[in-house]
Amino acid sequence: MVMILGVLPDKWSIVRQTGSKRDLRIRAFDPAEIEEYHRRFDRITVFVIVVFAVFFARLWYLQIIKGDEYLKRSERNCLRIQYMPGPRGDILDRHGQVLVQSRPSFSISLVREDVKDINKLLNRLSSLLKKSPASLWEKVVAAKNMPRYMPIRLCEDVDADTVALIEMYKFEMPGVTIEIEPKRSYVYGNMAAHLFGYLGEINEKELKGELFKNVRLGELVGRCGLEKVYQADLAGIGGGRQVEVDAAGRVISVYGDIPPVSGNNIHLTLDADLQRVAEDAMAGRSGAVVAMDPRNGKILTWASCPNIDLEAFLHGLSREEWAGLVNDPLRPLPDKVIQGQYPPGSTYKIITMAAALEEKVIDPAAPLYCSGHYPFGNRVYRCWEEKGHGSVAMHKAIVRSCDVYFYEMGRRLGVNRLAHYARGFGLGSPAKVELEHEKSGLVPTPEWKLKRFKVPWQEGETISIAIGQGFDLVTPLQMLRVISAVANGGALYRPQFVEKIVSPDGKTIKQFKPIIDSKVPVSQRNLEIIRDGLAGVVNEPHGTGGACRLSTVMVGGKTGTAQVVRLPAYREKNISAIPYKYRDHAWFVAFAPVKDPEIAIAVLVEHSGHGGSIAAPVARAVLEEYFSKKAGPDAPAHLREATLVRTGGANDR
Repeated sequence: MVMILGVLPDKWSIVRQTGSKRDLRIRAFDPAEIEEYHRRFDRITVFVIVVFAVFFARLWYLQIIKGDEYLKRSERNCLRIQYMPGPRGDILDRHGQVLVQSRPSFSISLVREDVKDINKLLNRLSSLLKKSPASLWEKVVAAKNMPRYMPIRLCEDVDADTVALIEMYKFEMPGVTIEIEPKRSYVYGNMAAHLFGYLGEINEKELKGELFKNVRLGELVGRCGLEKVYQADLAGIGGGRQVEVDAAGRVISVYGDIPPVSGNNIHLTLDADLQRVAEDAMAGRSGAVVAMDPRNGKILTWASCPNIDLEAFLHGLSREEWAGLVNDPLRPLPDKVIQGQYPPGSTYKIITMAAALEEKVIDPAAPLYCSGHYPFGNRVYRCWEEKGHGSVAMHKAIVRSCDVYFYEMGRRLGVNRLAHYARGFGLGSPAKVELEHEKSGLVPTPEWKLKRFKVPWQEGETISIAIGQGFDLVTPLQMLRVISAVANGGALYRPQFVEKIVSPDGKTIKQFKPIIDSKVPVSQRNLEIIRDGLAGVVNEPHGTGGACRLSTVMVGGKTGTAQVVRLPAYREKNISAIPYKYRDHAWFVAFAPVKDPEIAIAVLVEHSGHGGSIAAPVARAVLEEYFSKKAGPDAPAHLREATLVRTGGANDR
């Protein structure tokens, strides 16, 4: 059945068709029904009016009420603030030579807001930068919480050829920007690398700390060494500029800028020339050379060898590069000046001698006989001179480094008195330098051994300690303080690296003064006896330190050969036949001039042999440079070029 509603003139009609019959009936609608249709039409009309009213009201609100705000937002879409990091301050030596400075470098960054297909863009960039897409994605993911209009640094310190390549294809890569920012430049390469330390990119955890509250994600901060200790002083203050960019993020014009401010400059007590000589003398070796002015504790050289590559750390090490450093037998990573702990060998005899004099356990003029052997208990302790030194008093014993004499001194003193004087000279505790991870060394006592090994102390162990073997452990910096205290009359100065901090405009912000931590428990008379003996070590015939003798300046010093392990099988063999890790360490500590000391030095050469033949020449090279510079270019040649007076013989313990 089909029903058709239609409107007839002045009447409503209904047409009904069923099968072949047609029944047409026309009737008028009821007025109430018509009224219902009118009400429906009115409701529809009101609904349409309300909808249009809402749209109109919203447009009025956005354009009239919030018009100014959205206008500003619109302007910000084309006006951006480009951040410009402040250059780090310079690091200079005691004479004003620049050692570390900042230089301009190119970085490639990405603004996500201008990128339509980031995956395609990173794949394109990876081929130009010669980096894997995954490494670029890591940078993007790490910055996921940053606003999309802020640039993400993808690659740092890009070379000029790569910058030119990026510029060539820049129109194909909207969102990619080339930024110029300051980078660290090491004027003398990796010289004093462990002291200066290196920079690294800040992470999200560090950003939350107070120390880096003015640092932005992606910036470089001090990771170790002086770069970390003086991060707040060296770090510059960032600036910025307001630029207009197009839809692809390209800069159209610059509206204004606030220039960045450089960080403060750090003036060190270090002498660049002495540092260079020290590192050259240690070329190819592992160890440490550290020197200071014994009159005030100012550090003159600080060399941990071999050096690390500061540029490599700046750019980030690969897993393979890091593994190579960790597995290197020369151990380049630790700062051996404060983190290397070694038996002091015969340099410890300075402390044994001081204790014997103070405790009056022997008359310095009274002789003892050295046959080359010292029987004690069920063991025979040997002197380095197998034939023995014959009759020796204290002066001859220190000059020739007679082990038997100091065995006897150790027996008479006992371990506790030795420990007392060792601590009095600063051993067994950090020197309180500002650098991180300084080791304390070890001053053994019966109480320590019982706690550590759960076994009692043996008197034979005191015999070994008296000559710097056994459980004794020291750092090169600690031994420098020992020899400096002997040289200056007993003051233990705190090592000082920084002379002053200066603002970029040349104003001194802070001047550092010497600090005396304590005095050694030794009288001036006994210190004079020790100094006289150490002068004999270098300048008298058969002295073990003759390789450090200078013709123009009297040097005092002490050699040391620190046994790593007891190897009777290798006793008669050449050092080259001994596996590297089992070879003895070579020590030498010295000061000069003897009468009015100006410089003290400690040298430790790992796994190299005897102190007199290996470490003493290194110290001599540094001392020669120091006094040659002091004499000046107008001084006579014999004062500028001190010559070595060799003594013959092989007494280099």
